[in-house]
Order: sequence, then C-alpha cells, then structure tokens
Amino acid sequence: MKKLLPLFVMALCSVILAQAQSKETITIDIGAVNITDPVVKPHMLGVIAGPAPNYRSPAPDLTSRYRDIGVTTIRNNDYFDDRLDMERMFFSGSYPINQFTPVYPKWDGSPDDPGNYHFTESDAQFQNWVDGGFVPFFRLGGENSHIPRQHDYKGPRSTEEANWIQAGLKVVDRYNTFGGKTNTLQNYLDIWTEYPQHSFWDRDSLAFNNFWCSTFDALKKSYPSLKIGGPGFNTSVSTHLGNSTSGNVKIWIELFLKELKTRNLKPDWIGFHVFSNSIEDFYNASVAFRKLLMAEAPFNSYSSVWGSGNNSFFKDTELICDAWGFDNDQSLSASARDSLFNKQMGAAHHVGAFIAFQQADIERAYIYRGGEMGSDTAAGVMGLFQGNAEGGYKPVAYGFKLCSRMQTHYNKKLVTPVFAQASGGSKIWTLAGEDSKGNKAILIANPTDKEIDLSLTLNGLQLSTATYPVVKQYVVTDSNPGETGTSWSGGSFTLAPYTANLITMAAAGSGILEESVDNEVIVTFPNPANDILNFSGKLENIKVYNAHGQQVLPDIKSATSLSVVNLPDGVYFLHSTNAIRKFLVRHQTHQQP
Repeated sequence: MKKLLPLFVMALCSVILAQAQSKETITIDIGAVNITDPVVKPHMLGVIAGPAPNYRSPAPDLTSRYRDIGVTTIRNNDYFDDRLDMERMFFSGSYPINQFTPVYPKWDGSPDDPGNYHFTESDAQFQNWVDGGFVPFFRLGGENSHIPRQHDYKGPRSTEEANWIQAGLKVVDRYNTFGGKTNTLQNYLDIWTEYPQHSFWDRDSLAFNNFWCSTFDALKKSYPSLKIGGPGFNTSVSTHLGNSTSGNVKIWIELFLKELKTRNLKPDWIGFHVFSNSIEDFYNASVAFRKLLMAEAPFNSYSSVWGSGNNSFFKDTELICDAWGFDNDQSLSASARDSLFNKQMGAAHHVGAFIAFQQADIERAYIYRGGEMGSDTAAGVMGLFQGNAEGGYKPVAYGFKLCSRMQTHYNKKLVTPVFAQASGGSKIWTLAGEDSKGNKAILIANPTDKEIDLSLTLNGLQLSTATYPVVKQYVVTDSNPGETGTSWSGGSFTLAPYTANLITMAAAGSGILEESVDNEVIVTFPNPANDILNFSGKLENIKVYNAHGQQVLPDIKSATSLSVVNLPDGVYFLHSTNAIRKFLVRHQTHQQP
C-alpha cells in the first residue's frame, strides 16, 4: 500500500499538469478608435428569406424573432415558390402556375402587357418586410427551386433578354415606389445570385456577362440613385480567390470584371458568397476581393487592365457578401454535423464570421438563412431558427443577438486584432467598440476545442473595475442563451470551448451602466410608431439614429415622447443618458393596388 501511494500521487500530479497545460492563455489589447474604419456596420446583420415562412412550411412568421435578435435587412431568395422572383412576377403563360403549366418560366410575352405581371405573392412578401421594419435588399433574378413546378431552364433565352430587362424595370419601379411612397427599396438593388452555377444560369459565361451588363446599364440609367450590383459570385470561386497566394483568379470573375471595364460600366457594389466551416474563408475572401478590385498584390497584374490603387476603375466600388453560411459537408459524422449546425459550436462559428466581415472592407452581409428549410429539427443545417411549428431559437440565433447588441450599443469601432493566437496556438476572433459615453465592449469567438484564459488591457493598461465599475461577460452555450451577464471583479476571463462571448465595460461616470441596458426599465411605445413614440419615463439627452448610423433628429435635452411623423419607415436607435432602445417607424398608408 505504501508503494502504491507515491504512484497515485504521481498520477494525480500528471492529471493536474495535463489539465493546466490544456488551458491556454492570451492577452488582447483594446486600442483607440479605428480611424480608418470607425463604424461597426449595421447591415452585417442581414438574413436571407423570411420572416414569412417558406412555401408549405409549418414554421411561424418570424417577424418578432427577427426583431428580437436584431435583424436589420432581408434579401429575397429560396422561398421555394418564386414569390419574389422574375419567373413568377413576369410570366406570359397561363396563370396560376402549377404542375400542369406547359412551359415555365416564359418570358416571350410583351413587357408592356399588364396581364403578364403577377404581383399578389410578391406584394405580400414585400409588405411582410415593410411591416417588420426591415430594410429590403431586393434581388432581381431567378431561383434555384420552385416546388409547384420546376423550371425548364435557368435565366432568359437570348430572344427573351430584352423583354426580361424591360420587365425588370417595371418590377423595380413598383417596389421602389411601394405603397405610394418613394425609395422603398432603400437605396440598394441586387442583380442575380450564385454565379457561376447552372442551377441559376444555364448558358455560357459570355452570354451571362452580356446579359448582366445590359441589365445593369438599363437599370442604372433609369435609377441613378440606387446602388446597383451583383452578381453574387458563388462560394467555389470566392473561396478560391481568398486562398490564392499567387494571384490566380477563376475565369468567371476575371471575364466579368473585364467586361465591365470594357463597357465602362462601374457597379456600385460587387457581391460574393462564402459557405464554409472555416472562419478564415470569410475573412480571406473579403480581403481578396478588395485587393483584386484595387489590383494589389497578389493581383497586381490586373493593374494593366483596370488600373490600381486610387486609379483603379473599381475604386470606391463596395463589397457585399450577399450570401454566407455553413458548408453542408456530407463527409462529417452525424454528431459533428449536429454540433456545428445546431449547437453552440455554430454560434461561435457565426459570431466569428460576423467579426471577420466587420473587420474587412465590406458593407453588408446576409446569412443563409433566417428559418431552416425543413421541419426536422435533427436535420438542420442552415437557419437561425428551427423550421418546425415552434420556430425555436438555435444557438446561432443567440450568437446573432450578441452581434446585434455589439452593433447597436457599441458601434464606434476600436482597434483590436482581427484574430489572435493563444499560448497553445488556438485562434480567437475579436471586435471591440464603444458608445458615445465611453462604455466599451469586446465581442469574441472561440471556435476551438480549447479553454482559454483571456486577459484584457486597454491601451496597454490592465482592465480594472476602478475605471469600469460594471464589467460583465455574456456567453452563448447549448444551455445558456447569453442574455444574462456574469459580473467580473478582476483576473482573467474564461473563454470556454466553442463559445461566443460578449464582454461589456461600463465606464465610471458615463451615465449608462450595464444594468440600464439589461433591464427594461424604460419602455418605448407604440412600437412600431406611426406619429408619436412615447416613453414610460423621462429620457435625457436624446439622440436618434437610423440603421445607417446617421443622426436623423436634432438633439433633444429631455422628453417623455418624440415625433416621428417626418421619419421614413424603418429601424431606428434611440440613445439617451438612461436608456438605449431600438424602435420601428411604420406610417399607416394604403397598400399599392
């Protein structure tokens, strides 16, 4: 027995040492305001589809859920019934469309014939966006799957292109003046998606480039104030570009950009898609597209084609990731798929992608998708919410909500590393910001299987409750939605494996301590508001911002209500000394007939 005791002690020490070695450490410094990129942008909080359910889906309308997690903007795609697609909206065959429809789509009819337009379903879906206070990101194009009647071909035939373009002008006019208002598309228009992919365009790339450029030219001449772009380069060409170290560019991207330059057509933005289970792919693709447009290394050979730097033809062209999400990797085991697609690992992954987009030079990002495509909760892949009748929150939805809170309350971006390696090599992703009162926060994704002890410094000085009296950590796990923070009094923060984290720091004397944001003490009503927004108590030093971060009303010293009668419909943020609130404006008007 005496001989066994030392062996037991040695074994116990080995276990303790192994556990200590498995925990990694890291220090992150939060710096000053990022002067080159000072804003945490609101429209990285975009989703695809919803809030109305898909065709024949048992899922509920997700409007209240979208509002709760902070969705700002919605892109139309994959409702599975073409409700907002050109196949249905402009169709010159017999209506309604069903399994007996002889040819579908059919664009050979006159675009001047009102009988060829079918807006009942599209109006209902657009109104669904408007009612929810979401910014439209309207995609003019085709669809992959139409359950009632599959498509006979993808994209207009050469003899139909002129009709399609003229019909597209009428569709844009309808939805940019929806309900008798103006600019209801709210400044952006998207042409096409998922190029190159035969499920959306089944002719060759030269035909596509000619069609896209002709469509863009016609729309831009008719709607010069709209920011128009596309084509939504698919993930295969986007991730290839992002991982290229030699400057190799897939031919579809190269020919498309060359055609634009040859025809002197400068899009307002270029769209690309990334579906990956690696956060690096989202960041790398975003950075690489900017380098390509500016002809910077490793793509400097294109300087002879469209110029470089400030002389680039594509200077000031925005970048938008108009579809992103998981890679539906069938080679993964069932348990690995479930962990990634339906558990906290997915939340860590998605928060990491949000951080990657915010730290890259892009304007918007749209996650695929709001609600799951199917109702089987065990087979989920894409979606913030379950596709069953309950429409339950998945951990990724709570991760999205952390991102929304970061953007809503702490949207002045501070300098932090995009990613950093802990002592054992594990990589975390970071984004920091502050509000107008000096309260700070840092959003962190730990997508690794390692527990990491995090130390925070502010401009090189250790974080202290003397300067920030109220410090809290919010963590999304399978059992915790991350809506209640854990108070911190000193030492390091624990970043558990596969977690999304938000650490908030309320500055001494700032007037907005964390409790005033957490607790719904001040209520704004009605929400949405038509003419007057009321407060349940008096608010001091009021500022109102739109979803683009622009102040839209003069400063108000104190009030118990404010007039919103002159504000356009949309999402707004009210900042005051004692509360920060999101509210909607929706004026009561008659819908367009």
